[in-house]
Amino acid sequence: MNTPETITVAEVGSLLEQLAARDQRTTGKADIVAWWNDLNVAGINYRDAQEAATHYYAEVWPRQKEQDRFRLTAPKVIEIVRHLHKDRLENFVYQPDPNETGAEFVANFDRQRRAVASGDVPPVPSITQALRPRPVKELLAGAFRTPELPREITEVLARRRPPGTAIACPTCHAAPNRRCHAPATRRHPAGRELAHAHPSRLETWAVAQVACPTCASPVGAVCTEYGRPYVNGAHRERIEAATN
Repeated sequence: MNTPETITVAEVGSLLEQLAARDQRTTGKADIVAWWNDLNVAGINYRDAQEAATHYYAEVWPRQKEQDRFRLTAPKVIEIVRHLHKDRLENFVYQPDPNETGAEFVANFDRQRRAVASGDVPPVPSITQALRPRPVKELLAGAFRTPELPREITEVLARRRPPGTAIACPTCHAAPNRRCHAPATRRHPAGRELAHAHPSRLETWAVAQVACPTCASPVGAVCTEYGRPYVNGAHRERIEAATN
């Protein structure tokens, strides 16, 4: 055979052993020689032949009826691998050498195509892929980083925020560390910011901060009155203890 050897006799033998383990075929020297000839003429290497076999028995066979199944053959391996090569070459972009001659261009172009088709190197994205529309969030990812403020500054800012704003507001749904806002109006479509947190937000925050000096409810437990949850949310003394 005058074509370059892309798969060795030993590799063909190993491949047929793997096929036999899957479909219980018997193989001999004649099978190895026939497969070796066919795969080398088609330019199929061992890795791609293995991938084709895995695809066939893991993907094709389970979808077929039992009476329609047949053992994998060399022509079928060649067909699957050629589809695989076609997929790999879909976005192939030649990377030229600025100093190459015409003959070198032909040789280099063929070498790069074969390397990409065989999976030895990843394909270079085409210009249309590089310029594909992408979400603004993806384009700006990492472009702007919020600097970490010194602890002294964050503590001052925290003290300036109205008490209770460390958590989300259950009334207006303001995010943590953002002021509460009034309902949206024509003049203030986003809702006017309030100087103080909504009572429900302040009460929820106080419950998470301190125990209640009035009903003795521990941190995280709601205030109670006569064994039942306090109807007004949290005792005034608890709120004062949390804010002071």
